[in-house]
Amino acid sequence: GKILKKLGRQGDPSIPLKVVLPHIAKISSSNDSTFAVDKEGRVHCWGANNFGELGLPDVKLTFTPLFMRTLEH
Repeated sequence: GKILKKLGRQGDPSIPLKVVLPHIAKISSSNDSTFAVDKEGRVHCWGANNFGELGLPDVKLTFTPLFMRTLEH
């Protein structure tokens, strides 16, 4: 919600975007970012990254889930 409102997305900002990730075991979100762990233990993240909260140094904002290689085992 907050991310979409800040960007001035066309349409209703309260409508969530559909994200397709297969085999998700756990998911957690804050006001501006979301993390999902798949059944193989890989972490995917999306949302705001203004302060590095996604662990992705070259990304400020993403609506597409990105694989977090920094948490790869």
